Amino acid sequence: MKPNVEKLLLENRQALSQAAATVRAINTRRNQQIADALWDGVLPTAVASATGTSLTAVRTIGLSYDDMLPQGAHKDAHVATLLSTATELQNAEADKARLEHQRYELIVTAQRLGTYDDYQIAALTGISAPEIKRMVRGTKTSQRKAGSSPTRTRST
Repeated sequence: MKPNVEKLLLENRQALSQAAATVRAINTRRNQQIADALWDGVLPTAVASATGTSLTAVRTIGLSYDDMLPQGAHKDAHVATLLSTATELQNAEADKARLEHQRYELIVTAQRLGTYDDYQIAALTGISAPEIKRMVRGTKTSQRKAGSSPTRTRST
């Protein structure tokens, strides 16, 4: 069973890396589209509404692209493009979140099997060992032997 979990962790790491790259690429494209729309005269409130981004973020993005020229596209075309990109970004972020949850489940499974320590899991996932400990805090209770409980000492 050990190689199976190892293989799944490695595959998840690769898929998560690809999903993160996709989200970054879509964000970059969306930011360019926001700037294009603003330079073509689309109101910032319409851009914010279409993208689900705050008005402050829309203005900041627009100001960061100061070397642009108006493209002359119709305002409705910009809004349609922004809506499409926003949907694509939401789907990519949902896929990434699903993969992150899957990674968490695989980490918990690897720990419960007891064949991996936190440092081996860290090497397989690309997450630091302390972060793994924080992620799965409280999930090791099922590893305790039946009937045994941690002993407490009272200082007097």
